[in-house]
Amino acid sequence: MLHAISEVLDVPLSERNTLRLAASFRPRPDASPSRPEDRGRIRQVIDQVKRAHQDVPLLVKDQIWDIIDANEAARMLLSQATGRDLLAGDSYVNVLELIFTPGILRERLTNWEDVADATVCHVHHEIGMAMDNPAFQAVLDRVALMPGFPERWANPRKGDIYSTRYIFDFGGGRRSFDSILISLGAPYEAVLNGIRFDTFHAVSV
Repeated sequence: MLHAISEVLDVPLSERNTLRLAASFRPRPDASPSRPEDRGRIRQVIDQVKRAHQDVPLLVKDQIWDIIDANEAARMLLSQATGRDLLAGDSYVNVLELIFTPGILRERLTNWEDVADATVCHVHHEIGMAMDNPAFQAVLDRVALMPGFPERWANPRKGDIYSTRYIFDFGGGRRSFDSILISLGAPYEAVLNGIRFDTFHAVSV
């Protein structure tokens, strides 16, 4: 019913999440527009970037850091690190939850402290774009009590917001990747604004 009313009244996507939260529903990512022509445009751009980066792991994230898509290399990397396909379900996986929830990635990252600091630093850097988004606040509420997050959120350390090094311990050896973010869209293009491509480039250490 909320969806139907929002469609008829042409309610902006960001405001639709406010309605969903008020009705006790989980917010939908802003990168999931309801108009078929918008979904087609976004899908076309995402597929094009995925094809161009097929040789490196690539995650597609929205404004609230939900993983809305990934290429096969990224799925394989996450599966190797966690022992299961995290992206196989119907619900989105959030990067903040992925990094701070015990028992997922943090035990596999030998430099988890550095990754956690860099993640929070990056979120603080772009918080002006997302702080008014109720879906983003819902994410913060979910991770607020997770080990290592509250103190970092209250007192973020300065770090490199352009690239983050992930050092995985897979038991048989270590593999290192430099994560580089690519942002898509501009303030005048609300449909694309907030979409990010997170690429992981293998490095030797």
